[in-house]
Amino acid sequence: MNRSNGEPSVADADSGSGNKFDLVILGGGSGGYACALRAAELGMSVALVEKDKVGGTCLH
Repeated sequence: MNRSNGEPSVADADSGSGNKFDLVILGGGSGGYACALRAAELGMSVALVEKDKVGGTCLH
């Protein structure tokens, strides 16, 4: 999440940028996504790591 505007942003894992985050969430299913959004709302810098589609396969 971009702290300045709350919009999701994508970082290249191979960039070697040395970014530091308050919270790193592994898995972007419904739980991980909700956790990342709430943490960003609380002002934390968040990295959400997902290998496939954010939101997972939840159909509801």
